Amino acid sequence: MQKILCSVAGLGRIASLLEDDRLREKPATHTGAIMRNRECSLLSGCDPDPERRDHYAKKWNCRLVFPDIETLLACQTPDILCIATPPDSHKTILEKAVQHGVPVIICEKPLALNVTEAREMVETAGQGKSVLIVNHERRYSMDYTLVNKLIREKTYGTLSCITGKLFMGRNKRVKDMLFDDATHMIDIIRFLTDEELSLVQVSGDLNKKAGSAMILLKSGDADVLINAACNRDYLEFQLDLDFTHGRIVVGNGIYEEYGSVQSPYYEEINSLKKIRSIKFKKTGYFSGMLEDAVKVFKNQQEKPVSSGMDGLKAVELLQSIVSA
Repeated sequence: MQKILCSVAGLGRIASLLEDDRLREKPATHTGAIMRNRECSLLSGCDPDPERRDHYAKKWNCRLVFPDIETLLACQTPDILCIATPPDSHKTILEKAVQHGVPVIICEKPLALNVTEAREMVETAGQGKSVLIVNHERRYSMDYTLVNKLIREKTYGTLSCITGKLFMGRNKRVKDMLFDDATHMIDIIRFLTDEELSLVQVSGDLNKKAGSAMILLKSGDADVLINAACNRDYLEFQLDLDFTHGRIVVGNGIYEEYGSVQSPYYEEINSLKKIRSIKFKKTGYFSGMLEDAVKVFKNQQEKPVSSGMDGLKAVELLQSIVSA
């Protein structure tokens, strides 16, 4: 069977280095996913840092490692290109990849740092017949896909409210953390609810270091409240979803479902009872992303689970939040 050839632009953390984290679920990087997919083969990589190039070549036994995307594409056009560079370089790399006819382009989040660039990237990919996938990885994760299924099947009734906790990047500005990390929360809420999010109100100073903010949104008929903060010494990414007949809590290392039952504490009143708690040994978040890219490469009429338009929608909402 002829292998699908994959290349990686940017050879840092999300491209390769996080694979060395002993506690992370594997694969944890673009290259790790490529190496574990039977249909794919690692073709090449590029990075301006010579030390990273050398480390990457040795770690992955990759002979074709270049200083820039131009040289990489001039050598051989891959079937799938993963853009794992800082967001201010995404647009330039994507444009060059489209010019060289790369069929599938996977871009790290956020797609861009402003709506104009994000929209131009989506348009460029479409005009050049390249399929653009944005690595909002939780769309491929088994825990969140299960929640999506339960919402669609109305297992616990109608969704009424979502409360999110996003504590990351201690001592950063909340504004910077939003583009780095809140893009995941914004996107996964869109995925779970299949509704567009609209901004209602922002409380807090987004430019303050070690600050916090409360972001009130609307998703269809459901209220969404996100507490985003950079003043904790721990990481937390968690969604608490309330329904007419139950509750689901999902996040990093947690998955719980609660159902509405006759209360053991009060007469003629219902209380929530834990129905199940699942410990996912593997969620398949990175392997699922690459499987999606392989599916699209085989049939470009297929719509990716996490499209360029999904990436654009996240950037649009983030820009409206930081501009509020």
